[in-house]
Amino acid sequence: SGFQFFDFHTLILPYPVKFLNAVALREKQKGLDKPAESGIIYSERVDIPEAKIKDFLLKPGAKHSNDFFDVGYKENDYAKLYEDIVNTYDEKDKTDVRENGEFEDYSIFMNLGVTIKKRFRTVWRKDTKNSKPRLITAHRED
Repeated sequence: SGFQFFDFHTLILPYPVKFLNAVALREKQKGLDKPAESGIIYSERVDIPEAKIKDFLLKPGAKHSNDFFDVGYKENDYAKLYEDIVNTYDEKDKTDVRENGEFEDYSIFMNLGVTIKKRFRTVWRKDTKNSKPRLITAHRED
């Protein structure tokens, strides 16, 4: 006897299929899924670096963290804050647009909060005309 080779499209055994899916996932993360490598939380519409929320917006003692704590977010609420920002993001609300040939920076005001909603300025950058907006910073602004 010897090894029997299978066409991957017709392979139906559970163990090899799971193995092939794991290999495909690793390959995707290595080469195609840059957000997974860069610590960017994935969204179809925007890029939000995970560290921006965990190590800046919701890190005690960080520059604007009290802005978020004052409206009810807690240090471990990064998924909630991420979801609130993504769900509130609407590019038609762009303001203070600044273009510099290659990139575009702009602000979008959002009402964010858990226990009370307050107005926040979120600042975004599009590195190219076709790239997804990337969150630069966010802070309270009355």
